Parts: sequence; C-alpha cells; structure tokens
Amino acid sequence: MKKREFDLEEFKWKVGVTEKYSAIGDLKKRVIEPSVYEINKYSDIKVQYDQVKRGRRVTGFIFYITENQDTKTHQKKVRDKVERAFPPQPPKNPDFALRLREEFKVSPKQADQLARLWEGREAQAEKFLARIKRDHEAGTVKSLGGLTFKILRNEGQKEFLPGV
Repeated sequence: MKKREFDLEEFKWKVGVTEKYSAIGDLKKRVIEPSVYEINKYSDIKVQYDQVKRGRRVTGFIFYITENQDTKTHQKKVRDKVERAFPPQPPKNPDFALRLREEFKVSPKQADQLARLWEGREAQAEKFLARIKRDHEAGTVKSLGGLTFKILRNEGQKEFLPGV
C-alpha cells in the first residue's frame, strides 16, 4: 500500500482548481469523490482518502493507494497468489538462465523460471534449444523468446504434470 499526503493548497494547485472551491465540501463533492469513484471503478488501483485537520479546519488530504482486486482478471489473481506463496528465487544454474536471456531473447523473469524448472536436466533442454535455434535460423520463428519459453515450459512441465 502506498500513501501520498498533500497540503490543501498544493492539492488544489495540482488538480488545477486554485481559485475554485473555497468550501471543502464542494471540493470533495465535485473533484475528489468523483475522481476516486472513477479510479476505483475502472483502474487497476484503488484509492481511499482522509482529511488532515488542524482543529476543525481541513489543511490537507492523505490518499491511500492499493491494488484493485475487483478489476483484476481471475488469472491475474491466481498468479499473484502463487507468486506470494512461492516468491521468485534465483536459479541454481545462473549460466543457463543467462544463455536463455542473451541467446534466445527470453525475459529475465521467464529465464529464471525456466532455469529452475530444468534444474539438473539442462542437457535434456539442449535438444529443444537446438531445434528452436534451427527453426529461428530457417526464418520460421517470429518470436524467438516467446517460442523458447513456451516449448521449454511445456516440455519441462510434462515430467511433473503427466498428461499436460
């Protein structure tokens, strides 16, 4: 969760209403609340706010920003849950991951995942890498990194998930 604090004049300047809404109730009703509503309804973040007061006078606002679970797809929610349960760890064979990144254009996160998946079986992965490289050189592969990730992930999971 992130927190952002603004004093009243700074906030009015940032939203471009320095000469308007002298009453806090109008500022909240016409600027803050409609904005918060739309952000919460349509974006991937959720915003809540509190007023900062000195006595009875409002002197600023604090905005709390979190991920909006309501707008996430089911797949993204599952991925986030799995990633929290099993945080990414560096592979035991960083050379294999480095080769996947540099030679096969796989993203760093995917290269680490594949290196962990194929840990101790890198020689087996080489037969797939040779085929991917041959197809790439023949010009039949559009996305080298994408194809490499897809094939190594699917073939690597077959041992752990029979029937996939």
